[in-house]
Amino acid sequence: MSPTSLESLDRRQQQRVVARTAMRILVSVVLLFALYGALPAADHTGLVTLIELFIGLMIFGALLGWQVLKIMGAEHPELRAAEALAIAVPVVLIVFSFTYLSLSHAQPGSFSEPLNHVRAVYFVITVISTVGFGDITPKTDAAMIVVSFQIMLDLVLLVGIVRAVFFAAQVGVRRRQTEREAAMSGSSTASGSTSQSPD
Repeated sequence: MSPTSLESLDRRQQQRVVARTAMRILVSVVLLFALYGALPAADHTGLVTLIELFIGLMIFGALLGWQVLKIMGAEHPELRAAEALAIAVPVVLIVFSFTYLSLSHAQPGSFSEPLNHVRAVYFVITVISTVGFGDITPKTDAAMIVVSFQIMLDLVLLVGIVRAVFFAAQVGVRRRQTEREAAMSGSSTASGSTSQSPD
């Protein structure tokens, strides 16, 4: 499929492409949260929970790397970048939510109140957004360590994700422009050679 600029499409085609991307985002986010809701909370404590968090973040990193490669090769890198960002944030939410949920089930005193799936997501959102209402707070050392790690990681991770995704989108746009220019110069060279009359 030859690369085409989003701006070069007519209004109807743009709406169709954007609607397809929005639908993919919606389906992906719904499936991610449905999977999270279906997972039972693990009853692991301390080190095992931290290992699970590390594994979850490694999986997230691998998915993000795959998304960056897909953005650079996409027909519409800008839309693919928006899709990657829209999916990356829920994945981070779910990884930390599941970690807090597991801690709460393993050690009920880890937080100021027991966490279920919804409260764990709510707590992660308040930490990421730095709102910190104070209605749910970490109480044990393990919970405080994980929350502190999340706070530091949020600053680095979210900025890093945005930069990586936009860099990939720029590379994809440049690749698409280069391919389009090469195709145009190839067609003009071919038409020029056919128009020359033989001696």
